[in-house]
Amino acid sequence: MRLSEFSYSRENNLPFLRLLGAVCVLYAHSYVLSIGRGGEDPLSALLTEYLHHPTGLGGIGVSIFFVVSGFLITKSYLNRSSLLAYLEARVLRIYPALIFVVLVSVLVAALFFTELSFGAFLGDYKTLSYLAQNASMYAFDVQYELPGVFASNPFPMMVNGSLWTLPVELYMYLIIAVLGLVGLLKSRVLFNIFIVICIISYLISPEYFLLTLPILQSAKHSWMALYFVFGAFAFLNAERVPLNLKTLVILSLLLIPSYYIYGPLYKVIFTAAFTYLVLLVAYHPRLRLPKTDRFGDYSYGLYLFAFPAQQSLISLYPGIGPISVAFAAFFIALAMAVISWHLIERPAIKKKGFLAKTFKGKKKAGAKG
Repeated sequence: MRLSEFSYSRENNLPFLRLLGAVCVLYAHSYVLSIGRGGEDPLSALLTEYLHHPTGLGGIGVSIFFVVSGFLITKSYLNRSSLLAYLEARVLRIYPALIFVVLVSVLVAALFFTELSFGAFLGDYKTLSYLAQNASMYAFDVQYELPGVFASNPFPMMVNGSLWTLPVELYMYLIIAVLGLVGLLKSRVLFNIFIVICIISYLISPEYFLLTLPILQSAKHSWMALYFVFGAFAFLNAERVPLNLKTLVILSLLLIPSYYIYGPLYKVIFTAAFTYLVLLVAYHPRLRLPKTDRFGDYSYGLYLFAFPAQQSLISLYPGIGPISVAFAAFFIALAMAVISWHLIERPAIKKKGFLAKTFKGKKKAGAKG
């Protein structure tokens, strides 16, 4: 079996994996936020000790997102009729829910959690910059603090730490667009050569990964970009990617010598093995996980709302334990995700193609005129 035989099928486990990724992040954050810096959940401790994964369970959850995103976004570009249609689709998927969570966070903070008066809070420069910067991601950067909010929490001041992944995600969308415009996505050989060059650049200096320069300069950003790249690589080479346990075992066994040879090499092979694992679980025809998107795709909303829900609970109930935070925040964030999906995300997704069709129609009308 090859990945290409199933990569266009709607009968896959991607919704379950995305939801699992969001839950992993929520669970890991519950420990860090309720205990403070250095707080770590038991599963992350095991990952750190035995797999040498520096970001623990939360990083595993985010990695699932980036693998799936790299795979699907590359497919999205190649399936779109134009660059405009591609960019429109990406904006409509990312920004409506993002703007919603930013607005809700500011409003709830103004009403219940800030040390300032309502008017002073809304008029504060930090509040206005939080709205502008986080709702637009115009600088590929995130503002985490709001004035006087969560100052006494064990992990103080940070309103929504989960937003850090969105600049990386948006940046990689643009990278795919550029690669498509120069023709690399239509040539498997050229794309693979380019990916080899990128991997070499990562091995030389993970902090200055070729694809994340000059905007995103950190090892954490680079590693997430690498997961995205491997997802894109898997899609463009899907006809040659087998779906079997043997390949996963081989990649996993390579982790042992690579760890002792060179740290960045271990990360590259770990990324390759993890990418393969995600896609194997997602598309293997004999593996059918529960259909979590029967009523809607709530994973993105759950991911966005979990962090502020957790910080709010910790602020309202000082001393609350991580398990209680995880349990309560899950249902609060899920409720907001349901609202976000049905009232904001889904209606926005239905608009995909409208701008591209309108522009195309005007262009034809202008040519006739």
